[in-house]
Amino acid sequence: MLTLYAWANEYPEFEEAVEISWHKLHACWINLLRENITNPAFRQTTALQVMATRFPATWGQQPRNTLEHFEARNASNNDGQQNEEDPRTLTDEELAARLEVYRLRRESEK
Repeated sequence: MLTLYAWANEYPEFEEAVEISWHKLHACWINLLRENITNPAFRQTTALQVMATRFPATWGQQPRNTLEHFEARNASNNDGQQNEEDPRTLTDEELAARLEVYRLRRESEK
């Protein structure tokens, strides 16, 4: 997890890819459950345990390694103070400026 955090801190496009992947993985597991819910050979209990472990925020009791946890990695520094760089605190203009920087970086990398 530390490597993922470091990459996401250095490469904003990686953070975006992690979030997209997380949602796709969740959808894949939900589709598997939905498609097999009436299959008597499908181990529903095992599948639900996997869901509770992998997606505890929505399927389990004890959140661990959730998307929310990943996104919150920069919410506070070691002193418990809110980071100034938290994107949730930026204005629309500041967000638009950051997106433009990322767009220009992508174009220059092509």
